Amino acid sequence: MRAYLAMTLDEVRDFHAQEKFTPEIVYAPTIKFITENPELDEEEAEYEISMIAARNSGGYVIALEVSDKQIAQHLDETVVLNQAIAWDSVEALFVY
Repeated sequence: MRAYLAMTLDEVRDFHAQEKFTPEIVYAPTIKFITENPELDEEEAEYEISMIAARNSGGYVIALEVSDKQIAQHLDETVVLNQAIAWDSVEALFVY
């Protein structure tokens, strides 16, 4: 599942330096979000979630893939992970 981390520049730097990060909030197109927005296809849902992350960021959003095994709980627009995220799972960094 594509997920997004809303971050500040210092958080991005720390994540890169430590090569792992345990986020409190991970934005993702959750089951509830998809159910409440049936008009959105997969790409549109990911875009909407990334924009929610951008609005709540300190100017930076990291896009990454998380597996179902990493997800402990689905909330409205976020997921709770059961382990830290490795830097090598980062797929993109967006600057807003």
